[in-house]
Amino acid sequence: MKRLLLLFIPLMFFFGCDEEEDDTTSCNCGVVTDLVTIEANAGELVSDGNDGFVVVGSHDAYSWYVVQNNCSGNIAPTCAGNLEIGQIHCMDYICVFSECVTWIGADFQEENMLTDCVSSNCDCEPTPFN
Repeated sequence: MKRLLLLFIPLMFFFGCDEEEDDTTSCNCGVVTDLVTIEANAGELVSDGNDGFVVVGSHDAYSWYVVQNNCSGNIAPTCAGNLEIGQIHCMDYICVFSECVTWIGADFQEENMLTDCVSSNCDCEPTPFN
């Protein structure tokens, strides 16, 4: 019985507790350094060539946070919202502007939007945050 107990003691130390990854040093995490805000733009009227006009360049206001990677020091935008400057934030992919397809009922609309290119119908490839 003592031998069995002596066998289990080293096993408890070996398999006991897994170390959790520390977000402050993980290479897919970084510090939120800035909030970039772009004001809404009504666009401008441009002739469509057929005695009519179209609005070009209009968009709603939008913003994104900037994160500096813990390991590389690279700076990248994140699609996450409600962050605070100085907060540690982890993400697998950076956010980019891409032309995306949004389904509205039976129709679709193409628009440029901020996306991580993973879970959207956008014309881009996911870019790892490192």
